[in-house]
Amino acid sequence: MTRLFFLLWIALFAYPQQDDFKTHTVKWYEDLKSISAKYGVPVDVLKAINKIEGDGVAVRQQLLIPTSESQWQTVEDSIQQVQEEDLKEEEPACAAEETEGPEISLGLLLPFASGSQAQKDNVLDFYSGVLMAAKELGDQGIDIKLDVVDFASQDEIDSKIIIGPFRYADFQQAIERCPEKSILVSPLDPKTAALAKENAQLMQSAASAADQYGNSIREVKGDNYIIITSNQDKTAFEETASALEQSGINFSVCYCDVQGEIENWETAYREEGLNVVILAINSEAALNNAVRNMGIEESKGNVMCFAGSRVASYESIPTENLHRAHIHALCSYYIDYSDPVVLDFIHKYRALYNTEPGQFAFQGHDLAYFLIKTRHELGAQWKENITELPQMDLLQSSFKLKRLENGGLVNVAGRKVEYCRDYSVRLIKN
Repeated sequence: MTRLFFLLWIALFAYPQQDDFKTHTVKWYEDLKSISAKYGVPVDVLKAINKIEGDGVAVRQQLLIPTSESQWQTVEDSIQQVQEEDLKEEEPACAAEETEGPEISLGLLLPFASGSQAQKDNVLDFYSGVLMAAKELGDQGIDIKLDVVDFASQDEIDSKIIIGPFRYADFQQAIERCPEKSILVSPLDPKTAALAKENAQLMQSAASAADQYGNSIREVKGDNYIIITSNQDKTAFEETASALEQSGINFSVCYCDVQGEIENWETAYREEGLNVVILAINSEAALNNAVRNMGIEESKGNVMCFAGSRVASYESIPTENLHRAHIHALCSYYIDYSDPVVLDFIHKYRALYNTEPGQFAFQGHDLAYFLIKTRHELGAQWKENITELPQMDLLQSSFKLKRLENGGLVNVAGRKVEYCRDYSVRLIKN
C-alpha cells in the first residue's frame, strides 16, 4: 500500500458518518489556504479527507469539512507521521526539486473592502483578470505566487513587483508600505506618471496623454500643427503643448466654445501641406462642437485630426461625426472584439465566472501577464533590462516601458483608433 493510498484510506474510513461533515462549495476567489482559515481545519486534513493530491481546488468543487476538531485530530497525526517518514526516504527527490526555476512572486495591494459597491466590483473584476493571466502563464510552466493584500488592512506585502492601489491619492501611503527596492505599479490612473518622476520605485502602466500624442505625432509628417482647446481645458492643453514642445514642433492655438466656429482657425490653417490638428479638449459640449467643425474642415483633404479617448465615450457626440472628421482617437486602452484572442478570453471568463468581463478584468489580465511574463524572462535584472524589450500587445493594452531620469518607469505605448471616412474603424497599436 503506497503512502498516498494510506492517506486516502484515512480519509475514507476513519469517519464513515456523513453527519460528521458539512459541505463547502468552492468560490472563484478561494483556495485551500483560505478555506482552511475559514473553518480552522488544517490544509493537509482537507486534502486527505477530500482525496486532493495537489494544491489546487476547482470553482464549485464540493469539499467535505469536519464539524469538530476531535474528528480530524487523528487524521492530522497520521498525516504528520507519514510525511516524516516520506521526508527521510525521499531526500534525493527534494534535492532535485531545488534545481528547478525560481517562483515568480507578484504582489497585489488593492482596495477590496473600501469604497462604494461599484468600486469593490471593479476591484474584483480586476482581480479576476489577474487570476486568468496567472492560470494562462501557469499552464505555460511558470511557477507563480500571488501575494494578495487588502489596501485597507495593515498586513505586510513582500514581493519584488507590486500592483498598487487604484487611486492617485493612495500612492504615497502605498509607497511607504512597500519593501525597499520593490516596484510599485500603478494599474490605472495616468496621473501617477508625475509621481514616477519623483520616486524610482514607481511604474506607470497607463500611457499618459503627452506620451501618446508625442508618439503619434512623431509618426506623422505634418507641415503645420494646430492645437484646438477650450478655456475649461487648461490641463489637457498643457499636456498636449508639452508633447509637441518636447518633439521640437511649433504649433498654433485655436479655441472652441460650446457654440459657434473655431476661433483663430483662418489664421492657423494653411491651404498648402498637411495640417495636423490636436483636439486638447475634455469638456463634452466643447469637444462635440469641435468634432462637428472638424468634419467640415477635414473635407478640404489636407487635415488630420487627433483627439483623446473621451471623444468616443461621450454619448452626445454622434459616431458619424467622428467618421466625417476622420478622427484618430488616442487611447490607453482599447478592446478589439473581432480579435480571436479577445473572444477566446471572453468565452473562458464567462465559463469561469458566469459573467461578462469588463475593462477592469481586461486590464487586470494584461498588466499581470506583462509583469509575470517579463519577470520570468529577465529574472532578477527585470528593472535594469525591461526597457530593452520590444512592445508587447495584449488584449486591451500595449506595453513599452521608458525609464525616467530618476529611474522610475512609465509606459509609452498606447492605441490609436481611426474612424475612417467609409465608416469602418481601424485599430493601430503604437
